[in-house]
Parts: sequence; structure tokens; C-alpha cells
Amino acid sequence: MPGQSGPEARTWEVPMKTLTTYRRASGDIFWHFRVACKDWPQNSFDERKDSEHPPERGGFCLKCIRIRTNERFLYLRKNFPFLVPSL
Repeated sequence: MPGQSGPEARTWEVPMKTLTTYRRASGDIFWHFRVACKDWPQNSFDERKDSEHPPERGGFCLKCIRIRTNERFLYLRKNFPFLVPSL
């Protein structure tokens, strides 16, 4: 809020759009989008980079989805603790 200072004052920052890299092993239907995924294709893969639109054909790796969900949860818990209950 304008005019406030201290812990009650919060700067709301909108994350910048980033370029997402999608990879799938050649011949596979599942796209990966988290490098931390243990199944991230290293060799013989199709790759697409995009900031707005994920690939239209194929599915997404469930491990990548889980990693991204955990990252978002941790971000929210760190930056907006009043939104995320303690476990």
C-alpha cells in the first residue's frame, strides 16, 4: 500500500515471461519441460522453445509437471506465506 513501510509493505512483482524449452525423445509423444527431470532427453530428441505456447501435439511428462508444481508451491510459500498454509 502507498505510504506504508515495514513488513506490511509488499512490492508485488510480476515474473517476467521466460522462454521454455520443451524436449521429447525422437518418436515419443511426451514432452519434457524441466531440465531437472530424470527423463529429460539428452540425445536424439525434438526440441521447441517458446514463451507463450506449449507444443500442441503430444502429452506432458508427469514428472515434469510434479517438479513444476513443487517449484510453484515453494515460490508461493516463500513470497506469499499468508496464501499457503503451514504443513
